[in-house]
Amino acid sequence: MAISAGMALVSTAVGVAVGTIAVSSALTYFVVTTAMGAALNALAPKPDTSLGQANRGYQVTQRGAAADRQIIYGQTRVGGVVIYDATTGTDNKYLHRVVAFAGHEVEEFTTFYFNDEAVTIDGSGNVTSPSNYSGFVRINSHLGTAAQTADSDLVSEVTEWTSNHKLSGVAYAYFRFKYDEDAFPNGVPDISAVIKGKKVYDPRTATTAWSDNPALCIRDYLVSDYGLNEDTARIDDTLVSTAANVCDWINYPTNTVGPRFTMNGAFLTSSTPHDNLMSLLTSMGGMLWYSQGQWRMKPAYYTSPVLTLTEDDLRSSISVSTRHSRRDNFNTVKGVFRGADTNYQPTDYAEVTNITDDGDFVVGQPYAITELGTTNWNTVAGTTGVTYAVGDVVVADVIDGGGDGKANYWLGVDGGQESIVDLNLSFTDDFDICRRIARVYLERNRQQITVQASFGLRAFQCQVGDIVQITNSRFGWTLKKFEVVNWNFGLQEGLDLQVNLTLKEISANVFDEVDDGAVLELDNTTLDSPFDVQTPSLDAAVVTTQVNNDGTTVPIITFSWGVTNPSLVQYYEFQWKITGDTEYNTRLVREGEYTLAPAISGASYDYRVRAVNHLSVKSQWINAASPASTGDDGTTPNAPTSVSVAAGYGSATVTWTAPTTNTDTSTLKDLFQYKVYRGTSTNPTTLVGRVSGEIFTDSGLADSTEYFYRIKAVDFTGNESVYSTEASGTTNAQLQDGADGADGDAGPRGAGRWNIGVATLPTTSSGADTDFTNAIGDPVDRDQAWFYTGTQANPTSQSVWIYNLSTDTWIEQTEVIDGNLIVSGTITADRLESTQISTLGLTIGTLSSAATGARLMFQDDRILVYDNSNNLRVKIGNLA
Repeated sequence: MAISAGMALVSTAVGVAVGTIAVSSALTYFVVTTAMGAALNALAPKPDTSLGQANRGYQVTQRGAAADRQIIYGQTRVGGVVIYDATTGTDNKYLHRVVAFAGHEVEEFTTFYFNDEAVTIDGSGNVTSPSNYSGFVRINSHLGTAAQTADSDLVSEVTEWTSNHKLSGVAYAYFRFKYDEDAFPNGVPDISAVIKGKKVYDPRTATTAWSDNPALCIRDYLVSDYGLNEDTARIDDTLVSTAANVCDWINYPTNTVGPRFTMNGAFLTSSTPHDNLMSLLTSMGGMLWYSQGQWRMKPAYYTSPVLTLTEDDLRSSISVSTRHSRRDNFNTVKGVFRGADTNYQPTDYAEVTNITDDGDFVVGQPYAITELGTTNWNTVAGTTGVTYAVGDVVVADVIDGGGDGKANYWLGVDGGQESIVDLNLSFTDDFDICRRIARVYLERNRQQITVQASFGLRAFQCQVGDIVQITNSRFGWTLKKFEVVNWNFGLQEGLDLQVNLTLKEISANVFDEVDDGAVLELDNTTLDSPFDVQTPSLDAAVVTTQVNNDGTTVPIITFSWGVTNPSLVQYYEFQWKITGDTEYNTRLVREGEYTLAPAISGASYDYRVRAVNHLSVKSQWINAASPASTGDDGTTPNAPTSVSVAAGYGSATVTWTAPTTNTDTSTLKDLFQYKVYRGTSTNPTTLVGRVSGEIFTDSGLADSTEYFYRIKAVDFTGNESVYSTEASGTTNAQLQDGADGADGDAGPRGAGRWNIGVATLPTTSSGADTDFTNAIGDPVDRDQAWFYTGTQANPTSQSVWIYNLSTDTWIEQTEVIDGNLIVSGTITADRLESTQISTLGLTIGTLSSAATGARLMFQDDRILVYDNSNNLRVKIGNLA
């Protein structure tokens, strides 16, 4: 006889033999479609503890030529399957990746993750955070509708992907990655997503929408092509509606507190329907059975008894099993779940056991002490000071002596031997719901009496999942409650219609809430994400100088930075450049400091730094708030000492002792020259000379005059000391001619005109001073320096500078003509005057040899000659 696939599934799962019944076809139909029921119970006799890959979906994104479909109910985080990769652009700059997440339409892609790090996207699909991905990733998601079109961006960028590649009925995302070694230090990241999964039909509202209600999701699996593919007419939607209400509300039917149960998870179509249904059923701790031609279900909640059976209803002997085997018995339940509170990582929920607190014990029952109170336990009779240890099993004639001592009833029943079972809940993502289901599982297991018997037709009033009461004096049962776990209707010899029932002891206490106060300890670690590298805090640069033994000054810049936890940093990438340059210089350093030496004097430096961790993930750059500027030597020489003046005829010789230290007591290594100041009164301020030695001869002085002198020391950088103490001397009176056979002293050198060849013309006063001093020596007032490049006979460029002693500066002259070279920009007057002009090539506008009187004038297309009286004597050209 043909049996539906659904019925065969259930019958096989629970070990119910279904065979051919030799009765009329009408009765056969009645028996098969109406009279058989067997519960598929996820919590009996043992749970599915695998939490295997097939019943968790894709936890990481993977590849596969023929990958299994992923089904998502409720909301969960899953990986997917890479179904397409392509590269485009110069050097394959862009990677185009298509990842399929579900083999059906989904409600929403809530959040995408790259390497366990949530990313945010803008309205155009561009990733905006974390910042290292910004500008390098674009995501287009598609919900998997039957009418969805091909991704237009992918079609436009990859020739292989056409408008025919719609992926109808597949929820997928298209990722475009732009290569960047900093954004992707370890290659393409692993991709996952939090997805609100399949839309399901709700018979209560006759609408189809997303829901994480377990009853609705299980109904969807029964009618889906990847599930049992049942006709909707074979679903008992009345019981589905009731089950959905129970799942929505903890206090059903009051319906004010909820939810009681939720379903949030994924599985692959590679797992069997039996395994999938067992996993799905764990989410509501419920039962599923096929009876009277329909699939029916019931969540884990208590219902009032529907029928009372007595000895009068029995049609056979009763088979009673009073205890489980040791293998199937346990007194503690623990397990693993995953959800948003655990960042979708498998995590233990707090174990569930039967704890009695503060002496609420049943007298005469054994209890195992698990925690002592602040005082000893006392007997009911009032004796105090009874001492017990944790683990002792006692008969409950004791009470907690005022403390918070606790005892485990089931542990006491089992003689103090702890027996733990794992109940892993792959479709439950809430800590409290997990413990609610575990409580039902534990207490159901401890209700251990199982009854098998045949009853009369009154048993037609019950079905699988119902609670019935049995009164039987021989077993001492009065209205004892049992849950129907198997219902089978058949004909016995003599065509006696009987109902065969398998009943399991049940109590309303099985469905009590867990009240031990345990809470989920959320992830409270302070470990940083390996993909979130702290940006260093950058200190202001410290600029110093170092004077070498040869007198040269070297600027030094010390850069420093830091992070909160240096142990998370593998190294730092430090970069610097001169302000205005485009390319940075790079150094990789282990510590938070870098010294740049030598630096360039008088330069401005931009600098920045970032941290790199052990996975080569880089932080953001931190740029300096302002550039670091170098100067020159910051030390100042002390003033010369022991100044003395020896005056003579028209001259004076000044000597002094050189300083050996700077004002900061450091050794003076870069002494360059001295400045000599002279005056006819004290505290002279007129500069009269500069020398590199400790002697200066001043000439051209007036006779019989007292002159005062002060000296300043100058280093290579130009730092000047304060004035030295002054000294003075009086010149002699002028000698008369012939008094000593001479005409007096020769006098000082006068100002001169000097032609000085240089590689590059000076552009500043200090540059002109250096070039002159190197070529001639110390300048005197009004010295005229003609600097040229090339040769003196044929200069290629030249500039003229005149020395002003009073200001100690060289002044460039801009309107000077010499020889056959006119320097561009040196003539600004409106006429040219000379006694002779030869080999002159000009474009003539108006050129006159004089303003009035005798002159020669070139004017446009004619030549005019005037006499001394300003009369025009010759006219050549335009005679009109």
